[in-house]
Amino acid sequence: MVITILVGILIFSLMAMGLWILSGEGRKPKDKPVLCVGEETVYLDEVNLYCLENVAQLGITREQLKNQKADDGTPASDYYKEEILQLIMDTKVTYIEACREGITLTEGEEEEVKKDAMAYISSVNASILNEFGITKETVIESYKQRFIAQKLTDSVSEGVEVEEQKYATVYIMM
Repeated sequence: MVITILVGILIFSLMAMGLWILSGEGRKPKDKPVLCVGEETVYLDEVNLYCLENVAQLGITREQLKNQKADDGTPASDYYKEEILQLIMDTKVTYIEACREGITLTEGEEEEVKKDAMAYISSVNASILNEFGITKETVIESYKQRFIAQKLTDSVSEGVEVEEQKYATVYIMM
């Protein structure tokens, strides 16, 4: 009888641990994939970084996200999530295309990116970054990708009239 109870407890414990592992709980944000854009996997820590930057930049509060509605009637939080994911996808597509075009950072640009990333890190409370699993490496890598993507955008839109700007954006996406 005692052996049966111990085996039952062991089986129950193994099942509980298996379910916990499958649920993804206990994994760090850098290990939780959110979406893939081409060959680039976007993890939760990078999504958190984009959200944190945009919330601070736009001055959005939690109450606004809960209580306000977007123009189409959806909750503002849903609209905001879609906008963040679209921003990430646009940046990643442009970054991938920039890499295909052979665009890289010079040593000076790389130093500038690191300096900008460190300035951002120092401007945010470290406990907030830790809470969202955002590491220094995540910030630096995200800033590098954005800088490379911006270099492509600048090179394509160089000499482009305002009316042709949409065409330049479509060209980059294609």
